[in-house]
Amino acid sequence: LPAGNADGEFYKTSFSLYEEGSTLSKQMIVDEARVLIGLSEKGVQGVPALAGPGSIRVTGKTPQTLSGEIQIKLIGLSGTSVQSIDRSSVWSEMASPDKMRFFSRVADILHASHETGIVHRDIKPANLLINEKAEPMVIDFALALPAGSENTQSGTPGFGRFDREVTPALDIFSLARTVQATVSYDDLFDLG
Repeated sequence: LPAGNADGEFYKTSFSLYEEGSTLSKQMIVDEARVLIGLSEKGVQGVPALAGPGSIRVTGKTPQTLSGEIQIKLIGLSGTSVQSIDRSSVWSEMASPDKMRFFSRVADILHASHETGIVHRDIKPANLLINEKAEPMVIDFALALPAGSENTQSGTPGFGRFDREVTPALDIFSLARTVQATVSYDDLFDLG
């Protein structure tokens, strides 16, 4: 999870960007930053924003190790990953209808992203934050692509699906799987 910082927050993205065969690359991180800038410029709420000039930094890379760490400095990043919620969290105190409203707000964030032409492609509990006010934030746009692009990689196994073309349906499927994984059977019958 992000580490606090007086000027914003650094969200650690990768430790071994330069290793041969690594799935993350410096270009992916730069592309993610571009996506976040575009979403921010188009007024999409519920996603992190870059802190400004100098928001991307690479550290630890040396000619001897050819490895390092890249970080993106973000603002507005707060909350706990839905993946790590427990009985003592705000999630456990929420009534079932409130949990459904939370996911409805996530769907609104994704819809706003889709309206700008961007598909996240990796919606899962680890990429959704919930803050103390039960507001969602969608993070980790590393796999995001423009709608209509060729889909060469699926999201996280169990949450993503593979289609030849990148469409919003990828995010909708992943969101449904996320709801299924995080909302209990009892919650579904307590909506009445």
